[in-house]
Amino acid sequence: MINMYVIAKPGIALEDMFPPHKQPSIWRSLEDGLDALSSFIDGLPRRGRRRRWLFSAAETPGYADFVLGAIFYWFERAGPIGAWDRIRYRNGGKWERLVQELQPFSKVL
Repeated sequence: MINMYVIAKPGIALEDMFPPHKQPSIWRSLEDGLDALSSFIDGLPRRGRRRRWLFSAAETPGYADFVLGAIFYWFERAGPIGAWDRIRYRNGGKWERLVQELQPFSKVL
């Protein structure tokens, strides 16, 4: 199980949240967690067809697809420099595809 809970005070710098001396172990935990999540997703039943979404079998994304996509969006827009580049193509590009597929749902009408 991965313990990635971070309690941050308003206005705290990323460097203080993720100090350089702890970053290797934080990255290792994150990457191990993504690998485990990828294996779980790959084991979900497909019912004979390709699934567009990681968690939803419907034509539209499910809640879990949005939650995971929001986390990746944070890494892309506000996370540590280079973090999204380090994550996006991991596990065969699964995370990048999710973010791309969710783009139409992120538009404000």
